[in-house]
Amino acid sequence: MFIGILTQVFSTQGVLTYFFFNIFGFWELKSVLHPLSFLLILIVFLIKSIKRLEISQIDFIVSLYSIFLFILLIFNNHTLSGIYLTFREVFMLVILTFIYNQTMISKRQFEIILKCLHVFVVLNLVFVFLTYYLGPEDFMKMLVGRYQWGVDDVYKFQISNFASRFWRSPGIVGSSGALAYFALFTYILMDRTKEFSKKKYLALFLLVSSFTRSAFLAFIIYFIVNFLGNERNLKRTLKMGKYLIPLGFILFIILNQFDILSVKSIWIRFDVWLNRIDIEYNPLFGGAIGEMGAAVRDGTIKAEAVLDSYWLLMLFSTGIIGIFLWLLFFFEKSKHSLKLGAMIIGVIFAGFFITLTQAIPFIVLLPMMYLKVENDFKDT
Repeated sequence: MFIGILTQVFSTQGVLTYFFFNIFGFWELKSVLHPLSFLLILIVFLIKSIKRLEISQIDFIVSLYSIFLFILLIFNNHTLSGIYLTFREVFMLVILTFIYNQTMISKRQFEIILKCLHVFVVLNLVFVFLTYYLGPEDFMKMLVGRYQWGVDDVYKFQISNFASRFWRSPGIVGSSGALAYFALFTYILMDRTKEFSKKKYLALFLLVSSFTRSAFLAFIIYFIVNFLGNERNLKRTLKMGKYLIPLGFILFIILNQFDILSVKSIWIRFDVWLNRIDIEYNPLFGGAIGEMGAAVRDGTIKAEAVLDSYWLLMLFSTGIIGIFLWLLFFFEKSKHSLKLGAMIIGVIFAGFFITLTQAIPFIVLLPMMYLKVENDFKDT
């Protein structure tokens, strides 16, 4: 199990795995690292836990509904790649969370995972710096020997900018969006330990350097809910309210100067959602699973493939019933932890503006929050 989990962590670094497999002339193998490690985790879990599975009523209902949706997926999409990509976007997050919620690892194993994440954070910061030092064109040529603005149609690595002022570097993850959620969840994982209480701020700095506002929103909500969940902090905040309001106003002005609060991209999304997406679906059951998202990418920019909203993907795929069951599932798994609850609330809001499960780090690292650690460092 631990080998599978560690391999999952390595699979989040798309550029790094590209470098590794390219040494042997088979860079395409980087894309199989994630599904193979998932399969390994699933098989080991079933072998070890089949006789002592802990299944709640919510787990059982979600499982039945997922089976129904998977059968529908096979009818809707007749390609193996399309079925897998939809499975990854819709089901894998729940399956891994269910597995990890019943998996105990040693404190030493958890430390190894965090040390690997710390190394990747440092490497990503170096590559973000190189993006500014070399410029986007020379940086991408250094990575893959060619330059293509936006998403490279062969290697799928992405370079872009934010507000025409800052570069959105792929780091060694592969895209700024995926980099942001790698940094976000690394920070939250490190937030569980006293040993990594200082190193987590490198992950926070990496998050800021990604210039991905949906991840910023998730972090801010996580921080506020987690902070105010402490009664002492709540009382102090209420007492300082008269100072916080003007400070918030000043911060608003500063952020607005850098276009960080610009809502232009939100209006563009609304325009796409209302005018460019034509998918027949049932509001209750979805029914269009496998007919949008990564499963329909064909090398062109299609609104149905991008969506830019996880909840829109879930609405089309699983319907309101599926969304309700998914939320119940995650809140049930998070009910004994303020940090987990704060994280889920942050993710819920972030999911309105980005298709979260199209980023491998999101699928890999969010479920790891639910791993049980022997003699855990803190109450999480």
